[in-house]
Amino acid sequence: MQLSEHIRMAFSSLVANKMRSILTMLGMIIGVGAVVAISSVGNGITNEINESFERGTSNAFTLKVASRDGQSSESGFILALLYGDDMAEKDRINDRMIEALRTRFDGKFAEIGSSVSIASGHADDLRETQLSFTGLTAEGAATENVPMLSGRSFSEDDVIGKRRVAIVPEKFLKVYFGSSSDTALGKTFNASVNGKTVTFTIIGIYENAVTSGVVKMFGIDSSETHQIYVPYTLNGDMASSDQTVYSGYTSVKVKGNNLTDNLENLAADMSDYLTERFYADNKDYKISYDYTPPNSGNMIGDVFSAVSMAISTIAGISLVVAGIGVMNIMLVSVTERTREIGIRKALGATNRDIHRQFIIEAVILCVVGGMIGVVFGALVAFLVGLRFEMNVYPSVGSVIMAFGVSVLVGIFFGTYPASRAAKLDPIDALRHE
Repeated sequence: MQLSEHIRMAFSSLVANKMRSILTMLGMIIGVGAVVAISSVGNGITNEINESFERGTSNAFTLKVASRDGQSSESGFILALLYGDDMAEKDRINDRMIEALRTRFDGKFAEIGSSVSIASGHADDLRETQLSFTGLTAEGAATENVPMLSGRSFSEDDVIGKRRVAIVPEKFLKVYFGSSSDTALGKTFNASVNGKTVTFTIIGIYENAVTSGVVKMFGIDSSETHQIYVPYTLNGDMASSDQTVYSGYTSVKVKGNNLTDNLENLAADMSDYLTERFYADNKDYKISYDYTPPNSGNMIGDVFSAVSMAISTIAGISLVVAGIGVMNIMLVSVTERTREIGIRKALGATNRDIHRQFIIEAVILCVVGGMIGVVFGALVAFLVGLRFEMNVYPSVGSVIMAFGVSVLVGIFFGTYPASRAAKLDPIDALRHE
């Protein structure tokens, strides 16, 4: 008997028992769907992590003030709030140090700038619109990787003159002005900061590109707080009279000239140079650095991929349960069709023909269920991606794997019922009622 005839008969048998076939396939649909959905979401999260690290590192490192005992000044922020900031002006990174770096390491880096966390507040008359102000030097927008959409960054005149100009996110414009167009350039907005009302002129607009789907997925989205960049020299003007602005957050970011630069060695040389020249007599502080290798995102992504694969494997256990269900139904089918098997054997069908027919029925059950499961899993992954604004889609590998596993489950769990049907004695089968 030809293969096409076996397939036609298998489909006819399955269609004749629609409800039973659907319930049998349900296990495959859920199992394959779970594996496809988990692997797809895992791939999406991995890609998000890699892209986030690429945006964040951007071939750069950060110089910072650290205590001599190895504790970074940033990690002492809470203590500074509780007990006051004992870091003197001489302890902080200043313009003279940055100029010294420019002179000493001329040609070894592309850009250098600094930033400082200044204050937080809210847009005037819009108390629910939270604002966080960060001060930048003229080069700060470049070294902080601010993704400019339109307008300009700060000039030296803006910084030196303490001009109340600001670079704002596109989303803030939609909230404050009801639009995000370039017409907002040159407009002003009022902000309440530490009990003061400060008026800023918008000179630049940047893209809110950092709201990662991973961040949203784990419920730590801070997108309701709008990051506003201003000249760092406004630090003192925006602080309250009884507040000491903690400038241990001041950092210097350096971009290498190209990806082949050994930035970690350069970071070590710069921190050692500043420490020897400006902190030699300082018993409390020195300069250290933070450097994130370009492949850090890949390493974290690999870990997450391994976790995703482990979860997918656990979800794949349901395929074993589905296979047992297929075997059970096929054994029931063999019992119900014993007389049919006897008639077919009496008409010349061989054991191989009977075996092949039941194997094909089992495989068709699993493959159809697996294909529906792939669609179901892809739909779930798509909805998750839509909810958290991630690019989530099943990979070709996961679809091929799902199809292959479906075939193997059908063959493995269909073999015993098929063998049992093939071994039936035709005389006994014909007598079966």
